[in-house]
Amino acid sequence: GGGFIAQSSASHEVYLRDWAKALDAPILSVDYDLAPEHPFPVAADQCFFAYCWAIQNAHVLGSTARSVICVGDSAGGNLAAVVALRALEEGIQAPDGVMMIYPALYLHMTPCASRVLSLMDPLLPLGTLQLCMTSYAHRFQAQHGAVTAALHKHFTLTE
Repeated sequence: GGGFIAQSSASHEVYLRDWAKALDAPILSVDYDLAPEHPFPVAADQCFFAYCWAIQNAHVLGSTARSVICVGDSAGGNLAAVVALRALEEGIQAPDGVMMIYPALYLHMTPCASRVLSLMDPLLPLGTLQLCMTSYAHRFQAQHGAVTAALHKHFTLTE
């Protein structure tokens, strides 16, 4: 989490340690470079490279990598999805699952229900949301439209 512009593995360490103990499994948390100094695709590339390293070096982490789950909240949910999709595209061992907690998958400011709700959100007001999205994805959006374009070719949403 952190909207691509804030937070680190240290900010999530308390509950990640609890999860690792409860699951009796190693957890790798990636400190990726933050926007706006490092816009898309820097964080996505760094997370994918860390994933590839972890798969190849699972023994160093105390794992066999027989079962791997990518997890992320907010911006991390976006990055977990990107890692999984890129692994599939590149023929790398794909994660066995992806858990996205309130993922940031729609990274443009077109009107939608969640954008209207963000007008009243005390934790993530619309201005902060827009700052996060444009800091991370502004170059890609200018060239290619929404960052979610890569996701659209893989998923069709149905109700």
